[in-house]
Amino acid sequence: RCGMICDLHIHSQYSFDGVASLEEICDSARERGVDIIALTDHCDMLDGPEGISAYLACEQELKKNYAKLDKTGLQVLYGVEIGNPHEFPRETEIFLSQRKFDFIIGSVHFLPDGSDIYKLPYSTPEEIDDMFRQHFRSMRKLVEYGGFDTLAHMDYPIRKLQGKLSSVSIRDYRDLIEPILQILVEKGIALEINT
Repeated sequence: RCGMICDLHIHSQYSFDGVASLEEICDSARERGVDIIALTDHCDMLDGPEGISAYLACEQELKKNYAKLDKTGLQVLYGVEIGNPHEFPRETEIFLSQRKFDFIIGSVHFLPDGSDIYKLPYSTPEEIDDMFRQHFRSMRKLVEYGGFDTLAHMDYPIRKLQGKLSSVSIRDYRDLIEPILQILVEKGIALEINT
């Protein structure tokens, strides 16, 4: 086999959308022949049940269990998915300066007004268009802010829109996406590909 198999975006039981323990994740990766994983539980910089307070509430347990992991035959990076850090630059600077992560994912889950992209009702095509425009403008601010290794799920809102429209695409937002890609190149930030 040539090359390496990596999965650098994994949420465990310490994220609202994860269920597996760190040990179960490592065992599963080994069974599938994965060489490198990054454990990147959510830390959205907004407050609330899925925000930074939730991350801080379980951080010590997460670190303790990470330290006990059997990493035989597997490179396990200690990471985080940091959401909307550009909107809370001071808090983000403090948070990151007090921790050492091997791998940081930057993401946008919330619009600038605090609306959760995944929970909006999207009643009309105009609302959907406005959401996408806000999403990509916020993403541009995120990549301009920087401080992370890879940009997560550029097409994140599409997950929520499945079934709401006959076809869902981000093609119409090329004018907003291309500057984001250019900044990623200039800053040496990777673009994550979700499969």
